[in-house]
Amino acid sequence: MHSNTPLILFSFALITSSNALPYTPLAPPTPSPPSCKDLTLSITASALNWDLPPYPANATDVATLGRYLGQTVPASNFSSKPKIKVDGTWEISARYCEPSIKVKEREGEVVQLLLHGFLSNKLYWHGLDYPNPDYSTQYDYAAHATSQGYATLSIDNLGNGESSHPDPLKIVQFPLQQAIIRTIISSLRNGTLNPVNIPAKFEKVVMVGHSYGALHTRELSIVNPKGEDGGADAYILTSTALNPLGLSAIVSQATAGSASVFDTAPSSKDLPNGYMAGKLSAWETYLYPSVERGEVDEKVIEFEKREFAHTFTVGELASPKLNTTSEFEGPVLVMTGRNDVLVCSNGTIAGAAIADCGVGKEGIIAAMEKVYPRARFGVYVPDRTGHMLNFGYSAAETFGAAHMFLEENRL
Repeated sequence: MHSNTPLILFSFALITSSNALPYTPLAPPTPSPPSCKDLTLSITASALNWDLPPYPANATDVATLGRYLGQTVPASNFSSKPKIKVDGTWEISARYCEPSIKVKEREGEVVQLLLHGFLSNKLYWHGLDYPNPDYSTQYDYAAHATSQGYATLSIDNLGNGESSHPDPLKIVQFPLQQAIIRTIISSLRNGTLNPVNIPAKFEKVVMVGHSYGALHTRELSIVNPKGEDGGADAYILTSTALNPLGLSAIVSQATAGSASVFDTAPSSKDLPNGYMAGKLSAWETYLYPSVERGEVDEKVIEFEKREFAHTFTVGELASPKLNTTSEFEGPVLVMTGRNDVLVCSNGTIAGAAIADCGVGKEGIIAAMEKVYPRARFGVYVPDRTGHMLNFGYSAAETFGAAHMFLEENRL
């Protein structure tokens, strides 16, 4: 591996021994809630999606999903599969937040684009809009960003949340979602995304992705390494690794199925076959830090399980993602919880011991430098933290690490 820049390993990654005392979270900062607007963006985009075979009619169980993916997604030579051109205009639900303080170098100049993962939506970046005032902005990434002078734009992926829900096999695939993201970034730069509510023409875009959103972040940095045609100026990838081994097991070992059956929201009852949902109660062990070990507040988890239902599509799962190196030379930060089961569980989930991603240059997360041999690369691995990075007691420290990295890179 060649590299012109050193690997940055933050010294404030928390490391404890197995017999350490229970983790006591630091008192988080309490930035004022940001001034935000919920918007609907009309995004026109086109892409070459994969021509996937029909999904079995009336199939609602996870076993069918596993068989379909096994037959549809070969281990190699996917590039020879036929493609279809898709184009159109879709409604993308978004939340734009203005900086709560003015920082001359950032005001109207820098915006963070926030992408959620599976079984989530844009509220992942806003502390779920948790109504208890005692929490203030403890789990709110956007509030922390705006308190540092950044504008933020969080979006619901196509086929998720309040965004459009088109055909789940032919339309809602990775290539089209990439095209939508590139269009949004270009529009943020030229001031045409939503001129009434977002008047600025941003000079710099920081792309922040969680889990599945981090896969989008990674691919965009590979395809558009110089920021041309919808690329970003810096990338923050969270809850990910070079090869997230646990992700391959979650479909078969967690409870998921047709959204029309598993999702209790009335709007999901009429979704076509190919929209999937998972029961958050069954995924809790895989997604969150441990309540028993004092790493997360149980009330926050119960609130999400009670209030939110999230969908994803077969097309998203079946469409391949790039796994090559990026020539991007700007700032890249990877942040993953040390106990992230989905990323560091060696491909097994059910009954697995507590995952350990490790720290230091030999840790699983640090290996992401192989993707970014030319970048100004950094790693942050918060201890006692799981896949839903924003909802552990370590969230405030994680938010601080992200923005310290941006500050050090003059963003």
